[in-house]
Amino acid sequence: KSIVPDLNLIAEVSREFDLIGYYVFSTDTESTAYDATSRMFAPSYGIEEEAGTGMAAGPLAGYLFDVLKMEQRSFRIQQGKYMKEPSPSLIVVNLQIEKGKIRGLMAGGVGLLQREIEIDI
Repeated sequence: KSIVPDLNLIAEVSREFDLIGYYVFSTDTESTAYDATSRMFAPSYGIEEEAGTGMAAGPLAGYLFDVLKMEQRSFRIQQGKYMKEPSPSLIVVNLQIEKGKIRGLMAGGVGLLQREIEIDI
């Protein structure tokens, strides 16, 4: 919630190590409706902050399961809530577990229309 990213430094480190950016998370959420809250900063790709990153939420669910020992088959990841202009997303990650190990996963979510604009070209 209180992160103030140094976008220039994130871009510099990302270029140096060939990274997309930084994906940060916390399991200390403001609501029990979520298992984690995340933020994604990728300024070297022109993205100051991303509202929803399913490609990162999937590995996060694996980390929560394997490392933090949150033994559940479905995780609800919140993202976008703390952007300058909030754009909240809910990413649901369902794990396929066999014999206590992750064998696959599916990450997805639902987009909600916040506003509609018309652009003349």
